[in-house]
Amino acid sequence: MTERRTLTFPGCQRAVDEVNLRATPLGEWLRPVWSQFNPDTNTTAVTFEVLTPEQIEAERVRRLDQARSAIRIRNFFARSPR
Repeated sequence: MTERRTLTFPGCQRAVDEVNLRATPLGEWLRPVWSQFNPDTNTTAVTFEVLTPEQIEAERVRRLDQARSAIRIRNFFARSPR
């Protein structure tokens, strides 16, 4: 089972939506999986899953594929007549 952690951030949901897959100072990679805004304290609790090395590599490959696809699309439209 994947390890999960919950962290609390100040502010609203919109600020937390900007929290994406990120590395911690310990070199762990976290992916947000759930969040809950508390209007009484103006904080949002976000539950992250800690990725395994295999999941990190798969995520890197996925992001690289996305970047390559975006470049191909951009180059296609750059060559097309206006």
